[in-house]
Amino acid sequence: MNLFPCKKESEPKCIVRVRTSCYVTSGKLCKSKEVYTLKRKTEIDWFNEELNMLGGELWERILDLDLIEDGLYILQACNFSKDYETGVIDDYDLKLVPYEGDSL
Repeated sequence: MNLFPCKKESEPKCIVRVRTSCYVTSGKLCKSKEVYTLKRKTEIDWFNEELNMLGGELWERILDLDLIEDGLYILQACNFSKDYETGVIDDYDLKLVPYEGDSL
């Protein structure tokens, strides 16, 4: 009988906020989308690490970012591809999963 069952530890979460803004400037209608980390809710901030390494290319790695509504999300890696010779992950995409915890 096991009195102290092992808990399966979940992987550290990176919680981000997505915010959309629309505005008019110099006769142009503009729309921008911001994605940024919530420092107090995030256990490991790999979003900013990826941002520093990839810059604007990170925008292309986040799936369906234009279709996502404003709110809190968990940033997760998906669609892994591996090098066929070594088996090392060499590419992946990112997805935003709605965050079910308490909101700010």
